[in-house]
Amino acid sequence: MRTHTLTTAAAAVGCTVLLLVGGCSSDKEPKDAAAVSEDDKGPLSAYLEGVMGSMEDQDWSEMGRRSEEIVAACMREQGFEYTQQDMSAVTETIEEDQKDADRYGTEEYAAEHGYGMSTSYDAPAAGEEEWVDPNAEYVAAMSEEERAAYQAALFGDQAAAAQGAAPSGDWTTQGCQGKAQHEVYEQGQAWADPEFATLQEEMTALYERATSDPKMTEANAAWSACMAEAGYADLATPEDAVEAVSQEFSAIVSATTAEAPEPDPAAVAAFTEKEIATAVADARCKASTEYEEKAREVQFALEQEFVDQHEAELDAWAEKYSTADGS
Repeated sequence: MRTHTLTTAAAAVGCTVLLLVGGCSSDKEPKDAAAVSEDDKGPLSAYLEGVMGSMEDQDWSEMGRRSEEIVAACMREQGFEYTQQDMSAVTETIEEDQKDADRYGTEEYAAEHGYGMSTSYDAPAAGEEEWVDPNAEYVAAMSEEERAAYQAALFGDQAAAAQGAAPSGDWTTQGCQGKAQHEVYEQGQAWADPEFATLQEEMTALYERATSDPKMTEANAAWSACMAEAGYADLATPEDAVEAVSQEFSAIVSATTAEAPEPDPAAVAAFTEKEIATAVADARCKASTEYEEKAREVQFALEQEFVDQHEAELDAWAEKYSTADGS
């Protein structure tokens, strides 16, 4: 299976804030294509786009290359060899995913890709060369003690987290990977500036308020009734539909053994049909109940309220990090 992660920080990239500018989508709820047009940017979304820029503006290939260079130099300083990984396949995947972003959540996309779970799952084809860690042979030749030291240097407390310990979340304790992630994906980024951390926390609370708004309660009820008529009962919100599908697919992917390291192709194929059918019903019910329009109405009203209340802080953030032409 091909993994779709570059680094922990790259995957996160301030997702809470980027939701506001259409640059990052939630795992649980795909962003409808109708919600990404120029006319559909809310007061806060449009305000922040000048500050944050766009995920599409990022040169992922260059960022991946720089990250690996930093890791290699850091590991040498720690006394270890480190062969840089070729990140081109990962960055190509990110760029491919961005091309489909404008259609994500539409009935057209759903009919072809479902929610993008099993349809984007890449089990190795017959004869296909699988990715091999260029450092695997070097690490395999180490003693257990040397290997532990290598992992600690590379991952810091992330290595301990793999054994059940909670990571600190502090990049300075996350080894050479943490250093690279910070320097390439975090340092100098508007969303990572502690000066505006409270502002961003309040943004997160803003969108949590949107989900509990009475108008959204009504919209969810209408969507739920539509889904029940389509044969999908016990789904209260669109998030429930995605979560149910996700859990079922996770069970299929997890049901592997040493003898059969890849999921049963027949099970994946059967699931894909179900995933697509559910996603299509979801998209149709959203369209027939005007779910996205109602959600945007609630979101934009709350955004305007937020902008009115925090104009001074937003202006300060914009002045410090503006990406607008001529800035």
